[in-house]
Amino acid sequence: MTATKECPSCGAEIPAIALKCEYCNFEIKSNQSESINYIQELQNKLIEADNSVTAKQKMLYGEAHIWNQKASIINSFTLPATKKDLLDLLLFSYSNYEGSKGTVKIYGDPVKNAWLGKAKQAYSMLKIYGKDDEHISEILEEYSFLANKKGKNKKGCMPFLFIGFLPILVYIFLTI
Repeated sequence: MTATKECPSCGAEIPAIALKCEYCNFEIKSNQSESINYIQELQNKLIEADNSVTAKQKMLYGEAHIWNQKASIINSFTLPATKKDLLDLLLFSYSNYEGSKGTVKIYGDPVKNAWLGKAKQAYSMLKIYGKDDEHISEILEEYSFLANKKGKNKKGCMPFLFIGFLPILVYIFLTI
């Protein structure tokens, strides 16, 4: 069963994620603090990922462990349900994608790819929810390249596996 809420305008029962009432066309808006909280929650989870890895884990698994953990958080973070939050997420995700260093050359940067994926998800949802909104349509036009942009393909995992296990091999060698 789908969660529902009451339209603030006409009182009709509508889906909880609805951005517009299907009965009276009332546009449902969130307040700005909810939007800020959404982005802040994502940032807090990413900071927690940084702080959750011990020095020993960094030595054993290297930085790849943190990158994969962060990518997992970004990939699995639920999309917001309002146009404003989706728009904020699109801008936030794409700017993080562009700002990522892309330092993992061997198999692609999982965090950079996760940001691109999240930007594409927000773009796709905005295309659905914002098709009647002129302001959002203008912004989507600027980001239309996301509809076709491909993430970097992994070109084989063998080098990654070797480098990922290298700290473990060194540790084992030094303890023998």
